[in-house]
Amino acid sequence: MEKLLARYRRASGEAKLFWNAYKRAAEYAAPEINSFCKAPGQTKSPEVMTSQALRSTNAFISEFIGSLTPPNRRWAELQPTQELVELVAKKSGFLNEDQIRLQLQVQYDAITKKFFECLDASNFYAVLKQFVLSIGIGTGCLLVSDQDSGPETGNRAPFEFIHVPTANLSLDAGNNSKIYGVFRDMEVRREEISEIWHDAEPDRLDEKESYKLVECCIFESDKKPKPWRFCVFEPSTGTKILRQDRRLPYNPYIVFRWSVVDGESMGRGPLLEAMADIKSLNALWRIYFDWIQRNGLGVTLVKSTEYAGADLDAFRNEEFQTGKLIAVNDPANFVPLRVAGDLSVNTFLVQEFTNAVRQQLLDIELPTENTMTAYETRERANRILRLMAGLIGRINLEFIEPFFSIGLRLMAAHGMIEIPEQVGGMNNFFTKIVLQSPLARSQQMADVDAARVALETLAMAQTPVAAQVVNMERFAEFVWVGSGAPAKLLNTKEESQAAQEQAMRQQVVLDQAKRTNLTGG
Repeated sequence: MEKLLARYRRASGEAKLFWNAYKRAAEYAAPEINSFCKAPGQTKSPEVMTSQALRSTNAFISEFIGSLTPPNRRWAELQPTQELVELVAKKSGFLNEDQIRLQLQVQYDAITKKFFECLDASNFYAVLKQFVLSIGIGTGCLLVSDQDSGPETGNRAPFEFIHVPTANLSLDAGNNSKIYGVFRDMEVRREEISEIWHDAEPDRLDEKESYKLVECCIFESDKKPKPWRFCVFEPSTGTKILRQDRRLPYNPYIVFRWSVVDGESMGRGPLLEAMADIKSLNALWRIYFDWIQRNGLGVTLVKSTEYAGADLDAFRNEEFQTGKLIAVNDPANFVPLRVAGDLSVNTFLVQEFTNAVRQQLLDIELPTENTMTAYETRERANRILRLMAGLIGRINLEFIEPFFSIGLRLMAAHGMIEIPEQVGGMNNFFTKIVLQSPLARSQQMADVDAARVALETLAMAQTPVAAQVVNMERFAEFVWVGSGAPAKLLNTKEESQAAQEQAMRQQVVLDQAKRTNLTGG
């Protein structure tokens, strides 16, 4: 227990170093759901003069979800790897790998379809916005919780998702920034303890109305094949409230960091990186509003020291206000006040900082027309891809792979899917996840366009070079799959060969018919 408390205190101390930066970012971008403010529904936000950070953050959330995990769509597919195909071929004694791949793909398609049916029936898309907002700030965390499913419970999904606010999150990471422990701070009433953790023993705690507890999952390398230890404890006394620690083969927490520096546990998001521009933009808008208040109502200035018969008591009694009319004998002694400063410079800077904030938060402006052409759609996706290019590997490693692995494990445990016997669990060595989201498709379409342009260039030479260099069957398959069409609709080698033989026979029949017509026979 002492080692566990030491890991928690170290992780909590490192997380608190980031909390001030996270809090400032949330104050500008999400003041209504700022979890770093301890009073629910209230924030101590700075004087925010513009909603640009809030609007761009909402655009970032929509772009992230729409580009990677669009609702009501299968945005990824499971496919067997070549290693699995070769293994099955070796065990079965078959030499036809195409047929084996086709059989395995049928099984994987059924698993993919069932997975997304469960995902749509779960609360995933309900908590996704909060998760992506935390990612935009720096570090997002989802807890995938096992739940009973079936007609008797009314649940069609064997899992549910719990968003862990960044203010309640601490991470234990190594020098390579790999996560070895997740700690979740919770304030729980006494009567809720047994409802949240069914095997808890709240009687071991002191008599209080509420408790500050820590739910954690830590990695212990000497405890394989279930190296993850899941437990709940009270940090002030070090009292464990579970009868026994749970041992898990996986970490149920999905932690995704937008960017991370080696040696640090918490991440930095695009909102955090844009804070300098957001603060500068806010300061410029404050200057602009001050200018409006001072000069926008037509302040006047007296030319001479004489008030030309004006009511001097009004000035002495400080009744003179901006825009107030005072009766004078000689209006010529009053002239409009000359405006101080050049507002055009301020307007230029406002536009510059606005563009910088939008660029960092993927707030891509749409054309003014109601619809976009296919070229505009692809170019917009390519621009987003360029902005997120350095992030694709982290998305797969920290989000996509554990997301599918945990979900499929729970579905298999509930008997909802049958994983191919040769896989032995959702092993990444035997199973690959192919993203089908718009962001992934944009890269595929770019490759298809490059191949098409290259083939057209070769064809323009009017020589048989293209046929000698390019395998047209592979080219057709590449274009088909790269365009997003299902690969299972393609012919196998045997089917393609049969189709070619049939076409040759038909051609022979046509040639014979032509010769018969020419000879008149």
